[in-house]
Amino acid sequence: MIEDANSINSVNTSTLTDSEKQILSTALNFKGGMLETKFSKSTNLHNGEKITYRWKVNNEDIPLKSGERTITVKGLKEPETLTAEKIKQKVKFKFYGLDGSGNIGIEKNEFGDADLKFSTANNGSLENGEKITIKVTTDSAQLKEAGYVFKGAHEFKLTVKDLADAKNVKNLDEAKKIVEKALADENKGRTTIEPTGKWYIGVDSSRDSYDFMSTPSDIKELTSRDLNSKRIIIGQIAKETHHYDEIVGGDDVEYEFVNYSFDLDLSDNTISVDSADEERTIDNVKLEGLEKTVGSDFSPLK
Repeated sequence: MIEDANSINSVNTSTLTDSEKQILSTALNFKGGMLETKFSKSTNLHNGEKITYRWKVNNEDIPLKSGERTITVKGLKEPETLTAEKIKQKVKFKFYGLDGSGNIGIEKNEFGDADLKFSTANNGSLENGEKITIKVTTDSAQLKEAGYVFKGAHEFKLTVKDLADAKNVKNLDEAKKIVEKALADENKGRTTIEPTGKWYIGVDSSRDSYDFMSTPSDIKELTSRDLNSKRIIIGQIAKETHHYDEIVGGDDVEYEFVNYSFDLDLSDNTISVDSADEERTIDNVKLEGLEKTVGSDFSPLK
């Protein structure tokens, strides 16, 4: 059918009758506003729906009268029904990172054209065995355009698994030596450093691969770096005593958490010692206070 005068040349003639083909042939010679055409509806159509096609002749030299024709819509592909369970089966999620500070990402999404968005609470602090709720956000217009319609609850559950255990880092002692050397270097002059043996490990979120515009709950497409590398922090709490003479007031004692960040290769659980980067030192005058502060972001490490 002809939707407007400028589209006459693109009409599919295979469905036209001989008389309609003759009309079209004549109309081709009188384009440019001499023949006006219009559908009563041309978008968001449904099979079985009836629409009207109208044409108006604006030139008496065209051997055609104005008129209209009723058309029944058919042959449209039915949209695929999406449910949370179907998405769970066809979207491949993967857990990565360290147990207790793990993430979830998307390895494969068979519904890419539908532009589905996924999120979950506490992404970035997941632990093995934990059951999490995945929420699905959709755009109905985008879904229709991609050939889908969503039905049912927009969420489903997954169990966290496959996160690496920091205790199994193969060369953890090498990383500890770097921290111990830093403490030893401070142990001089009027300052005495006494390591407590209280080690902690955590994820260096400042070096993580999240886009700066995203939130920690976003579930994003994975990159090779997400799967193979993680920036982690290893540190130890030490007692720091500053020795002053009695006139000044004697010794001043506080506790500090000295820590370094490292690249961890998740494929073989090995730390890159060469990637060591000194992080900030956290201080507190009381051991209990420092343990509480450090424990909010790091996990104890033996």
